[in-house]
Amino acid sequence: MALVKAVILVDGENLVMRYQEMLSANKDKLRPKQNNIWEKDVFVWNNQIADLAHVDIFSIKYYTSSIGDDDKIFTLSKKLAEIKYLKSGNFYSGCQISPYIYKKDKQSNKVKIVDINIAVEAMRMAYSDSVDVIFIVSGDSDFIELYQDIMKRGKQVLVAALSSGLHPKVPIRVDRFFDLDTLLFEKIEAEKKENNT
Repeated sequence: MALVKAVILVDGENLVMRYQEMLSANKDKLRPKQNNIWEKDVFVWNNQIADLAHVDIFSIKYYTSSIGDDDKIFTLSKKLAEIKYLKSGNFYSGCQISPYIYKKDKQSNKVKIVDINIAVEAMRMAYSDSVDVIFIVSGDSDFIELYQDIMKRGKQVLVAALSSGLHPKVPIRVDRFFDLDTLLFEKIEAEKKENNT
């Protein structure tokens, strides 16, 4: 079987914002999966996201932002870099998450530099022979044109996102789409019904 080389680019701002929205809105219906790694307002990750693509992943780049000084940004970057993705059968055997954490002034602000850097890196990969698949984790509509441009370069575009805030055009404008709801959350209702019977 031919080696299919992939890079994952994570819009961490989008992912953690949507994750926290779902937690807040569905407290009595959803519970986060135990193997999620979450730092409030900064990042959320589950290594099973990388397994969705069934390709050989050589790099996971996580873009997000945080308020705080240089020491805080460094500490958060270290936490992200400590997350290792190891998979048997992956030609590269695994990698660590490469953190790209940008400072912001207010917690509520989204930093445009996150989206810009994802777009720049995605286009760099689109023009490179070192990658076949670009896997982007984001439900943001800002990237729809980017997906089209990457596919015109002959690269496969995979996207994964939570249903919260997902733009309806995203799933139909890419080669493959993965819904992250059941990967990051489990339903509480089913458990309650089982315990009552």
